[in-house]
Amino acid sequence: MDKICRKCQKIKEVNEFCPDKRIKSGYSTLCKKCDSERCEEYRKKNRETCDKSKKEWVERKLKKNPNFHKERYQKNKEKTAEYKKINAEKYRIQTRARCKISLDIFCGKLKRPDICESCLGRFSKIEAHHEDYSKPREIIWLCIKCHKKADKEKRERNDSNTILSRI
Repeated sequence: MDKICRKCQKIKEVNEFCPDKRIKSGYSTLCKKCDSERCEEYRKKNRETCDKSKKEWVERKLKKNPNFHKERYQKNKEKTAEYKKINAEKYRIQTRARCKISLDIFCGKLKRPDICESCLGRFSKIEAHHEDYSKPREIIWLCIKCHKKADKEKRERNDSNTILSRI
């Protein structure tokens, strides 16, 4: 049986649509690819809301079952191993940069300050922020709040560059 996607207007097999009990046909009106793109766009626009609801979901799961993370890991061991293998290659540069900084701190070549370079606040936990992972020793020492903000700005710059390169 074939079905037309509401977004891309292509005729596709029913197995390319997610099941949806609310729809008469029993399948979503968007194909899996279009629905995935729609969800990704929503998450980008509403990152705070999604993060908040995800955090609440995890808290509810932990309240019901304190061993939630352990059981979930055991259940998805193969998937997790495969994901790590794929992403080890994908994020090799970032991992190497972080390891170099950790090693420098451990060996005493680098000292972690207790003052954030952005807000100048004094904190016990200051993190190293890389603007460019290909230059592993060029870092900015930031508090957790400023580090999250810097990462968000970096992501937004990368997203806008990606969008502009597509045009």
